[in-house]
Amino acid sequence: MIHIVENFFDDVDSIVEFASQQKFYSKSEHPISGGHWKGYRTLPLFELDNSLEQKIVNILFDKIKTRYNNYSMYFHCILENNVDESNWFHQDNDVDFAGVVYLNNQNCSMFGTNVMVQEKQLHIDNVYNRGVFYDSKIWHKPAGGFGTDIQNGRLTLNIFMSN
Repeated sequence: MIHIVENFFDDVDSIVEFASQQKFYSKSEHPISGGHWKGYRTLPLFELDNSLEQKIVNILFDKIKTRYNNYSMYFHCILENNVDESNWFHQDNDVDFAGVVYLNNQNCSMFGTNVMVQEKQLHIDNVYNRGVFYDSKIWHKPAGGFGTDIQNGRLTLNIFMSN
């Protein structure tokens, strides 16, 4: 099942501003090891601003009508030089549900998310403030990256949920 939520945040510009003020780490530099990701991530949101994470948990419950016991959220940036098609499709096997909220206010629809549904690849456009949430066992991948630094790259809030 895939949920698409338009206008996820009421105050998306403040979320983007907050994200732009954070330190992003490459996978090899990130203090938390593990996972299958490319590009750059912040520390978990609960370490950056626990009240913001709780606000997002409440938005998730309101928008997708599902509550989980555990949440992990990171701001994530993928640049044009982070794109590597090898083993790009993946599942998030250590969680139950996952998703992204697109945080680029520019024309970048082709850099959304690709998912495999019934052996067909579907593309979901990157639209500013759109949330895309799915069963973590669905094969998915970011549809590329763009930009040359954190300020102009493909910015998302990645959300992982489990019981």
